[in-house]
Amino acid sequence: CTEKKKHPLFLVLFFSSFSFPTEERENRISASQQQSGTPKSSAGKKIIRVEKNRRKEEFQNWPVWGCAQSTFPWTYGQTEQCYILKGKVTVIPDENPEEAVTLEAGDFAEMQKGLSCTWDVLEDVSKNFKFV
Repeated sequence: CTEKKKHPLFLVLFFSSFSFPTEERENRISASQQQSGTPKSSAGKKIIRVEKNRRKEEFQNWPVWGCAQSTFPWTYGQTEQCYILKGKVTVIPDENPEEAVTLEAGDFAEMQKGLSCTWDVLEDVSKNFKFV
């Protein structure tokens, strides 16, 4: 995965080590779905909010990040907003995998600070993003 103005080779090597075989990933998700619990969100607020069909011009001044097909864990230290430019990714919350969302080109998403999840990049993805 790369972010403009960073060291792309380091990031690609770092994130490429987090791939899981498909069967192992499905078993891990299935086992997590059997656990009960409530999302780590306040007052029923969604931990991942998605809006469809936003105009990409709204986000053109935001930095761009991209990642090849892969799977890796991620924890948000800040709330992040992003707009998917291309590709397809499923974001699977660790605490509530049943709240997984699949994002594709044209989707806007906001991931809440503190969210721990797995990014399953199904098709090479590129996004505009900012932390709020």
